[in-house]
Amino acid sequence: QSDGPIKTETKEEIKFPVETTGRIVSFGGHPNWINDMKKLLPNVTFYSPDVVPNKDVIKNAEQVWIQTNCISHAAYYRIESALGEKTQLRFFPNQNARSCAEKMAGELKK
Repeated sequence: QSDGPIKTETKEEIKFPVETTGRIVSFGGHPNWINDMKKLLPNVTFYSPDVVPNKDVIKNAEQVWIQTNCISHAAYYRIESALGEKTQLRFFPNQNARSCAEKMAGELKK
């Protein structure tokens, strides 16, 4: 016996490029992934895995995102130790740029 139509959640379609506000930085990722991400999220600052910027960049960011598939443990720990009290630390789910951009855009809406 049915209680009516089955309701399914529909995934909200994200229109890229997404314009973000606030200080958002990302660390890690292969060069091609970084280039793809820059096209999808042009207001986010992306740093290659071999670059760890001034601690103030990290401390003053609203969100710091880490691409764990391509970053050294040492760089990760330097970033983590520089986080500000209110800085949110987030991680990308995989190596697919579109999937990662959707994850980031979804988190920014919260």
